[in-house]
Order: sequence, then structure tokens, then C-alpha cells
Amino acid sequence: MAALKRTKFTETANFELRFEFFNVFNHPSFGIPNPSAGNGAMALNNTAFGRIRDTLTSESRKIRVGAKINF
Repeated sequence: MAALKRTKFTETANFELRFEFFNVFNHPSFGIPNPSAGNGAMALNNTAFGRIRDTLTSESRKIRVGAKINF
């Protein structure tokens, strides 16, 4: 998502202020659940089975600001 404000100084020169938002709603992308139930007697004691321990990306909400003068 981006927001932009352009202000004209003269007919040919203007100033541009830009805000860019990444992961603006901050929704996590969860990783794949642990598919291993274990072997034999260990299968009953595997507490990690089906648990999600990470996310697909480490991206959190980020905001980038930029300014530019065109002439």
C-alpha cells in the first residue's frame, strides 16, 4: 500500500513525498505443521506433532518514506 503527496512549486518543478507500507495489516504467514508423529513407542510421546513453530517469512510491518524533487 502506498500514499503519495505531490506539491507543485512552479510549472515544471514539484516535490513528491511518498509513504510505502509493507505487510500493512501485519498478518502472519504461518509455516507448515510438524508432520512427523515419530516411530513406534515414540509416536505416542511426540508433543511436537502438528505444531507450527515458525512463520514462512520474518517480515513484520514496515513503513518506508521517500522524498523527491522533480525539475
